[in-house]
Amino acid sequence: EEIERLNELVTNFILYGRPPKLHRAPVRLPELADGVLRMMEGRLRAQTISCRTEYREVGEVFADPDQLRRALVNLVGNSVDAMPNGGTLTVSAGPRDDGRYSVVVQDTGVGIPAADREKMFEPYFTTKASGLGLGLVLTKKIVDAHGGEIAVESAPGKGTRIEVALPAVPAAQAEDEPSTGPVP
Repeated sequence: EEIERLNELVTNFILYGRPPKLHRAPVRLPELADGVLRMMEGRLRAQTISCRTEYREVGEVFADPDQLRRALVNLVGNSVDAMPNGGTLTVSAGPRDDGRYSVVVQDTGVGIPAADREKMFEPYFTTKASGLGLGLVLTKKIVDAHGGEIAVESAPGKGTRIEVALPAVPAAQAEDEPSTGPVP
């Protein structure tokens, strides 16, 4: 577990210095989110965090599945860190009114003070004892590279809600893509 954590730190540091190269494919957000949650099962169980998923009819986004997975791992990891004594993690995905799709990571953790919310996407800003403060910077970089947006709502003592909105697969793009099936 410690080696995995150190590897993530080094990888984040390396990726921070260069723009993400995207290898896009049609991606279904619920399948991607389910994979991340399976990967985090041990931590969720160890911290007595209950997990809920809420997936509405979700089409595909045209995205780099590995980069998007990295962003989602950062968001879910931060939510888990915010609930050291247990809580509820909710991951939802679905269409938005503006034609985009979103994935939302919401927790019942400690929340983020307003002053910290203003700095949370700045390099090297962290409130954690260990870490480089690059996870959310990289997450924002990945979301921006996909033409998406990230929005944060939080209240100290009540939890945090982070929504990532991404463009849907354009109809013309979906028709031009080879039929390899969705990428989780």
